[in-house]
Amino acid sequence: MQYDKIYKERFADYFVSIKDAAAAVRSGDYIVTGMLEPKGLLLALRDRDDLTDVGLYCSQSLQGVVGDVAVNTKSNITVYTSFLDPHEDLQKANSAGKIEFLPGSFSGWPKMNRTRGCNVLMIAVTPPDHNGYMTLSTYPEHVTALMDGADLLIGEISENIAATFGGPLLHVSDFHKLACAETGWEFLIREEVGEYWKDEQAKNMSGYLSELIPNGSTIELGVGSMNGNAMLNMENVKDLGVHTEYYGEVLMELSLKGVINNSRKNLHKGFSIATIGSGSRKFYNFVHNNRSLKFMPSSYVLDIRTIALNKNFHAINTAAQVDMLGQVNGEFIKGRQYSGIGGQGDFAKAACLLEDGKSIITMASTTVNGKYSKIVPVFDPGTPVTTPRTDVEYLVTEYGIAQIVGQTVKERARNIIAVANPRFRDELTEQAKKIGIL
Repeated sequence: MQYDKIYKERFADYFVSIKDAAAAVRSGDYIVTGMLEPKGLLLALRDRDDLTDVGLYCSQSLQGVVGDVAVNTKSNITVYTSFLDPHEDLQKANSAGKIEFLPGSFSGWPKMNRTRGCNVLMIAVTPPDHNGYMTLSTYPEHVTALMDGADLLIGEISENIAATFGGPLLHVSDFHKLACAETGWEFLIREEVGEYWKDEQAKNMSGYLSELIPNGSTIELGVGSMNGNAMLNMENVKDLGVHTEYYGEVLMELSLKGVINNSRKNLHKGFSIATIGSGSRKFYNFVHNNRSLKFMPSSYVLDIRTIALNKNFHAINTAAQVDMLGQVNGEFIKGRQYSGIGGQGDFAKAACLLEDGKSIITMASTTVNGKYSKIVPVFDPGTPVTTPRTDVEYLVTEYGIAQIVGQTVKERARNIIAVANPRFRDELTEQAKKIGIL
């Protein structure tokens, strides 16, 4: 990113070293850090050996830094998360039992952390402008809701993150401790768009999605390669708007193609609305100082009352499994937590409230190797329900659309089985009969 370096001189009196900033943390503190992790501060915290009974919460560790802290801390620091990102360092920490999982939907994270006694915020920010104001880049998310109640606000300035609009402007004087990143650490690079978007499953699903999403719709697109790839393959759809949790490569590409232009939105007309975002270098260059995008706090973006103000709103999410009642498991694989709840439930519920809205789940019918059906009679014991059957209206696979809304239990089961891989349909039907669904 291109920033004017003069800020280091103009606001020099406000800055301390990374080590001095991290030294402000005391034993007994409960720290919340953003998804856009302030790497220097967290590593300095890791290297302290004088702390006891410290809690460190990161809703989703995109760079795996809190995983490093959990495994290598020299103090007594307990790390918490609500979304297990696939980053190697985080997965290593989780496998070692060093991560505590806190279940909670995205919209509920602020209340959850206030309940646990959050008193310190540790966040990454963009370099200050000529007037001393900074942004939270593409990650205003839930940390903004905790600022007023925090006793200590610690910031790390990075020139490697994009400046954005929509979120709160933070002044250098708002921080108790503010430091400049001492190393040129890389911001998150997350490639979503590749040749795999051309696969047949995505192409088939895109045709079915096109039947459900009319021109001029406002959409939320959950994280997931299959639903994203299906969206990229949609034809003859235009004038889409965006009100979403996550803005990434797929929505960027649809914007560049002109499919997304926000021209028919009734709320924030002309703007894409999100609360988090990441992608490739192309993505960060695209969002940097892009006035057509607004990255706003999750307390607003994910509030069901806000979402439901959008006309013609369509929530498009994905799943690891769907059972024959229409319940969604979006976070468990082979008996283990592999991701989290996120905002799927918030957007699905809002879409269901709207007469012209739809809550859609898109999912490949089988696992990647084709060995197992992702449509199952019932979930294994201990598997959580991410989104309830009452908040799912349509299931789309490469084999068609299963209508769930307005259907009886038996009708739901028949419709869902009809979009399963043909190899599993007879078996699923027999299992449904055995458990009394059919």
